[in-house]
Amino acid sequence: MELLNDVVIQCEECGNIIVIKKEYLDAETSSYERQMGPEIVYDIYEECDCEECGNNIKYRISGYEYPVGCFNYEDNEIHGGQFLEKPNMGIVYQVEFDEESIASFLPQVEENIYRILNDKRSVYQLTPREFEEVVEEVFKRQGFQTRLTPQTRDGGKDIIATKSILGRPVMFLIECKRYNEMNKIGVDIVRALYGVQTAERANKAIIVTSSYFTEDAQRFAEQQKTLIDLFDIDDLIRLMENSIQNEQGNF
Repeated sequence: MELLNDVVIQCEECGNIIVIKKEYLDAETSSYERQMGPEIVYDIYEECDCEECGNNIKYRISGYEYPVGCFNYEDNEIHGGQFLEKPNMGIVYQVEFDEESIASFLPQVEENIYRILNDKRSVYQLTPREFEEVVEEVFKRQGFQTRLTPQTRDGGKDIIATKSILGRPVMFLIECKRYNEMNKIGVDIVRALYGVQTAERANKAIIVTSSYFTEDAQRFAEQQKTLIDLFDIDDLIRLMENSIQNEQGNF
């Protein structure tokens, strides 16, 4: 079992956002005998001081494996701040894919794109992963090299997109939110992605949603100048239309 996403914390004293990469966090393990064998507990105990105000922040992230090899549940606690993204523990299973199986889902992605262009409401019938695949395909058709992050990941970035612009490589971090139309993306999600983008030194962070953004979220993104772009469902449809035109222009 391992931590699946970076830890994003907001200091309760000054509001500063702290991003701690998951690779820097190690879990302590312990076990308890139960009816179906041992239950293995993975505990991450850490603390840090806010760089802005010196406030001490302590937190615990725990995952429970029972029976052995099966994820049971997770929990966490924090003092001196709050998690802007829920830290997730999980078991990463290694799955092998052959080229034929990878290629087999592409027609489904294309079908989903045409369904959304035909009826915007069909986007809400997609699973969150299908929505990520649609967004990835749209950016791929814009000339980006793209990579989906593991499906077990929650938050931070769903797609890493790279492209050479004026001979220089750029990297975009894209987070996808398949929300219903009335559930708008708030400023906390935008702030958290900005923290990840800053920590990873990406050129730009992008949030793509099937919904819309609150005024606070839009205002925060505007304050970051060119570092954050927000794409709501209407923007996504325009990107889809543009990607279809680009594809047809290549024939």
